[in-house]
Amino acid sequence: MRSFTISETRDKSLLARFFASDQTLYVYLLGDLDPFFFENTSWHIARKNAQTDSPIEASLLNYHAFSTPVIIGLEENDAQAALWKEALSAPPARAHIHYRKVHEHIITGAGDIHPIGSHFRMAWNPDLAQTSADDIDHEHDNDNEETDLEEVVTLSPGDIGSIRELHKCAYDGAYFDERLLETGLCFGVFREKQLVAFSGCHVYSKEYDVAALGAIATHPQFRNQGLGAKVCLRALKELQKAVGCICLNVHSENHAAIKIYKHLGFQIHCEYEETILIGGTSN
Repeated sequence: MRSFTISETRDKSLLARFFASDQTLYVYLLGDLDPFFFENTSWHIARKNAQTDSPIEASLLNYHAFSTPVIIGLEENDAQAALWKEALSAPPARAHIHYRKVHEHIITGAGDIHPIGSHFRMAWNPDLAQTSADDIDHEHDNDNEETDLEEVVTLSPGDIGSIRELHKCAYDGAYFDERLLETGLCFGVFREKQLVAFSGCHVYSKEYDVAALGAIATHPQFRNQGLGAKVCLRALKELQKAVGCICLNVHSENHAAIKIYKHLGFQIHCEYEETILIGGTSN
């Protein structure tokens, strides 16, 4: 493998120009350039040579707002491999890694891994949507009759207890930056004061024209009623007023969710891997 020049950078303009080549692939990285997230990030880039005008070949983001940092590197080239080798030469005690399959041998060689699995990055195209906020097809186990949906409400920081409770029973281990409740872009459905459906954001940036839905969950007892679709549609309706690129991630084996997202107008853009890496040990 050829050698690359690896350096740390805080140059947002430099990074944004590189990420603009594939806005969907880099939606999280673009979002994390926003001042709301940027203070919790560190960035490394790989170039073919040390010249500052040499093009970036790959990047690596370390997002350390959570107790378990999230490290993301999504190119499939040798430059990305060089970045992974450099970053994991002294692996962190624990990290949530997003990577491409071609570099799995580097990740597994850095410590004990606890695979989360393959994921699809999906991008929203409203022209492909088969439903709207005013017209949802409800799929039920026993019939095809439509039922009334509860009103979708905007959630605030005061609802964090209800969100945590829902995630505990429906999506344990969900990553959610609770500060995003301040944006007014998180939505839910309550039944008898219990939150039973939720759609949040992982990243949101008007400046960089991107958003990613995340931490989406429906209580197991209230699934197959269209509630998940309803909260997502409300989020899409609001987000499209502000940004042009809206994405989400979904486990490649979550066929039910993928079907819903395609129905809403999302399409698969790429596949990547997620794992929890426990560093400091050898396989």
